[in-house]
Amino acid sequence: MRLRIAAGLALLALSAGCVTTYREDELEDRLERLAAATRELHKPRVFPIYAETRMTALVLLAEARSSRDSVLSATLARSLAAAHQRHRDLVTGGSFPDLTDQVVRNALELQGEQGLPGLQLLVASAEPPSAELLGAARRARVRVLHRDFR
Repeated sequence: MRLRIAAGLALLALSAGCVTTYREDELEDRLERLAAATRELHKPRVFPIYAETRMTALVLLAEARSSRDSVLSATLARSLAAAHQRHRDLVTGGSFPDLTDQVVRNALELQGEQGLPGLQLLVASAEPPSAELLGAARRARVRVLHRDFR
């Protein structure tokens, strides 16, 4: 019986994506530590992409996919512009790589033709940035760094 329970729990963990989620303050602390440990960054600011659960992340992802200027994407876009204006770099990321990738891509696409030349953006995610995100960064003239974030 214990073996069946253990197997069921393992299957449940696999179907949930084996994602480690953090409380919002934990996520921000982890991003702050990552920012401090990355020497290439200039006075980095942190923007956590937080979702309490996978279900919340899926809802936010659906919103970001359906509207490039979703609330989360537009807020990150404003933070990117503010960081650029103040000659600072930005660190962002979260527990859900698909959500992080979509929101960052949207925020970069919202920058317009002038882009954000010279800005460095560290994306903390369990998966590397997608080709689409890297393309959006190239068009926005933003240098993207990636750090594994599990």
